[in-house]
Order: sequence, then structure tokens, then C-alpha cells
Amino acid sequence: MKPTLNLSWFEMTVLSGTEWPLVPADWVILQLCKGSAYAFGNKVSKELPAYGVVVCPPKSNVTMMASVLGPAAFRGMAIQLSSLSGFMTALERQCLENEVPRQCAPFLVLAADHALAQRLTHLFSHENNLRLSSRLAVAQTFAELLAPHMHEALQQAREREKGQQSAKIRLRQFISQMPESELADLSLEQMAKLLHCCERHASRLFQEVCGTRFLAYITELRLKKSCHLLLQGRLKIIDLALESGYGSLAHFNYAFKKRFGMTPTRWRERNTPPQRQPTRRKPLAMAAMTMSLLFCLLGVSVDNLANQINSNAAGIMEGRVVANQRVF
Repeated sequence: MKPTLNLSWFEMTVLSGTEWPLVPADWVILQLCKGSAYAFGNKVSKELPAYGVVVCPPKSNVTMMASVLGPAAFRGMAIQLSSLSGFMTALERQCLENEVPRQCAPFLVLAADHALAQRLTHLFSHENNLRLSSRLAVAQTFAELLAPHMHEALQQAREREKGQQSAKIRLRQFISQMPESELADLSLEQMAKLLHCCERHASRLFQEVCGTRFLAYITELRLKKSCHLLLQGRLKIIDLALESGYGSLAHFNYAFKKRFGMTPTRWRERNTPPQRQPTRRKPLAMAAMTMSLLFCLLGVSVDNLANQINSNAAGIMEGRVVANQRVF
């Protein structure tokens, strides 16, 4: 189907026994004004009443088929939501583009006595009726037709928004109350269960609240813990990987090298301060200190001991001299 302007009318004749496939980009209202025809779409088929109306949602796969008894003539109008932005809120437009088309899929069939069918009959009865007021009247009747579907879609959207706010509040509470060591052990599936939502929604909420993806945040926490354990130097690398929350050594080495540009072993060597070796004192100094301490315990001072040693040495020397004199 060729694109048409907003609230502009068009005509189409389908030969007998042939089909007219439609994949409209916007809402389309069709009226059967001549012949007999059928509408098919998504395993649904209905016979169209004379001067009845078919409402086709955007991107619906609908086929019109004329009867073998003769051709079928259609006239219709397209309603572009983008051209009505000043008449609806952003939430209403979102509902008309997503939720309401799903509710009306694959199409709606209205009898000839329906208000929208009567509006179209009056609109196309004479060319002078194709003025702005008449076309806006059709748009109003179209909006009244979709009003119940719109109300249900808006209600569902508000409930989802409320659920998102509740889940966001719960997420903030978890982050503010749960220690990082416990948060690092959580998986996205566990987080989604805590928030009572699906994993995709939990990941989106986490990024909105924390400003980063859940997996990147958890990876940073685990690597931070692994660095702390590396500095302690007591665990082997494989035990350290398991303690940090990684299920395999290969995965841990890959994540660590990607983050720090080196292996865990190399990082430990570069960031662990060297151990200080105890200084050895010289043996003679140690012996002198030991002897001095021993004499102090015996009540003998070092000076007195030195004087006694010197006097004994002098006496020995004098004895040697006397002995030598006697020999000569």
C-alpha cells in the first residue's frame, strides 16, 4: 500500500478473485462501498458487510480479497499519529503505536450502522463534504472507537511505571544496605528475583541507578577483592580466583589481565613491598657485648678488668726480665 497523507482519502478497486495486500505504516480506515470482499490476517478471516468498515493497525499484515462474483471497491483514510502530536501526550502516542495495535490486531470490522462507518459514508457522499471539519469529525469518531483500548493501555502503562518505580526503590535499598562483598557474589538472575522483575529490566534499572552495567560493576568489585587478597600473599592464584567469585582460573586471568594489563602473579610481584632482611652484627662485636654484659652481672666493671689485665701483664713482663738477668 502506498503511503498517504494524514486525514486524506483514497480509493482502490480490487478485481474479482484477486487480493490486495496491505502493510500500512499508519492507522488505516477502509470502507467497502461496492461489491463483496473478505479480510484476511494472522489466521483470521471475515466477510465484510456492505458499507462496513475495516480498521487496520500500523504494521498489520492484512489482505483484502474480492469475491469471484465481481470486483470490490474500497475508499479509505489514513491517520498519521506523527501529524497529531499537538493533540496527544507522549504516553498516549506510545500506547497508540504499541499497545493498542496489539489489542486490535489483526484488524477490526465494523458494521454499516457504526458511528465511524456513518461518518465515512457522509464524508464520501459528496466532494464538498471533504473539508477540514468533516475530516476532523472522522478523526474524533476514530478516537472514540479506540478510547476503551486506550484506557486499558494507559492503565497498564501506569502500572508498569509504578512497578518500575517500586523496583528502582528496592534496588537503591539493596545497594545502600548490602555489603559490597555480598553484592559481588550476586548474579543478574538473583538480582532480578530480588527486584521481582525480568533480567533485562533489572539490568536496565541497575544502569539507570548506578550509571554502569551490572556485569561491569560486579567485575570491578571482584577484581578489587582479588587485589586485596593478592597483597596478603597467602593464597594461591587458583584459590584466590575462587575466593573472588570466579568459577575458573582462565576466566579470572582473562578478566584481570584485561583490567590491569598484566597477570595476577606479575601484579603481586610489582605491588608487594620487598621483605627486609635482619641485619647481622659482627661476631667480635657480639662477643664483646656478651662479655661486657657478663662482667656487669658479676659486678666487675670493664675499666677495673682492663686495669687488672694490664697490671698482670706488667708483672709477667717483669718476671721475664728478672729471669733473663739471672741467666746472664
